[in-house]
Amino acid sequence: MHSGMPRHDMSYGGYPPEKMVKNMRSLRASAEIRQTFQYNNMHYATAALIVGRLSGLEYTQFVRKHILEPVGMTDTTYSCEEAARSGKRSDGWLKRGVNETRCRETFTGVDSLDASCTGRAVSFGWWSTGECTWTAGMGGIISSAVDQAKWLRELLAPRVIPDGLIARVINGHTVQNGGPSDPEMSPYVYGFGQHGSTYRGHYVVGHTGGLPGMTSIVVRLPYDGLGVVVMVNDATALPRMFEIPLLRILDDLLGLEPIDWETRFTNQSLSRLPEPVQLPENPTPPPVSFKHIAGKYSDKGYGTLKLRLAKVGELDDPVYDGLRATPGLNLTGPVFITDLDKAFANRAVLTHFDGALFNLTALNRVQTAEGELSEMSGAAEAVITKHGIGLFGNVWGAYGVPVRHAAVKDAQKKAEVWFEKH
Repeated sequence: MHSGMPRHDMSYGGYPPEKMVKNMRSLRASAEIRQTFQYNNMHYATAALIVGRLSGLEYTQFVRKHILEPVGMTDTTYSCEEAARSGKRSDGWLKRGVNETRCRETFTGVDSLDASCTGRAVSFGWWSTGECTWTAGMGGIISSAVDQAKWLRELLAPRVIPDGLIARVINGHTVQNGGPSDPEMSPYVYGFGQHGSTYRGHYVVGHTGGLPGMTSIVVRLPYDGLGVVVMVNDATALPRMFEIPLLRILDDLLGLEPIDWETRFTNQSLSRLPEPVQLPENPTPPPVSFKHIAGKYSDKGYGTLKLRLAKVGELDDPVYDGLRATPGLNLTGPVFITDLDKAFANRAVLTHFDGALFNLTALNRVQTAEGELSEMSGAAEAVITKHGIGLFGNVWGAYGVPVRHAAVKDAQKKAEVWFEKH
């Protein structure tokens, strides 16, 4: 994907793909067209709409008629409600009590992980309370292990999908990353919705996926006649944790000496955590007085923020457990809160750092048996002027371009997202 458009996953809510695609004209680009590879879910939503226009069928109907039914995938759907009626739908889980700073300080090995690293698993049910077919084009499919085995068998030995089409989909058209993530792996190339690389000398193609409380990866080794799918109902573990069982399975199936991926990935994840940001002892007041920050702000692509001053004691609620464990957030000064209507975030908290600089943290609040909790779904550096709020720090999800850090001068022009003050 070389459109110049970053992910902008925080821009859309659970609304029809037509609205999502139309809204892209109001989002800022992070690069020139064809300059660099950047993944974008909304491009897949666009492709799904094109399929619908050309076939005369809804995208979900087209896939069911031409792929799911002929392959025999009877437990696969794009409908959250249909999955719920089946009685087989899995719960999503979040981890309560994770403290990454303490985890890094106490970590001595994967066999003695501190509770600050693992947290305590709490189920929050399903990630969406309603229908979710709007995610179809982006790969939001709900399936079972049995059906995924049928899918892998079809990809490895096609009976329904033409051989030439499968070959074209996995053929690399662009370099996804400039270098390998590990010595045993090659750089990734990206085809039509599939990435390809080598693992210890074996060609691997596939794709990852994720929604709140859910993570998955489906790969196949076409020259070895092997396929593996890993589906995990936990999306809050350290990065790449879901790859550990995948790579161990590949080592076993390929007859290779197993690599201790658990230790390596845990060490990598903890070593790459950013250093805790220290708050200034005596922060400079913002150029806009605190009493004038509350109010309404809007951006054509991201919608509206209605900032209000947090009530006394409000941040003691368990919903904000993650905030209290995050270093560098000033929760003692004036704090502002706004509700959001986004697919993966329904609240944001604005805290002062120094001068015109603020931190904005997006949360996804969910109901659990332990009451309302949340997981952090995004963070941004923010600059506040009398004209509005500019967001920086890669909140737009760019890839392959330098991160835009907060800039007070010309903030409106340089910001990744700019909310105009009403």
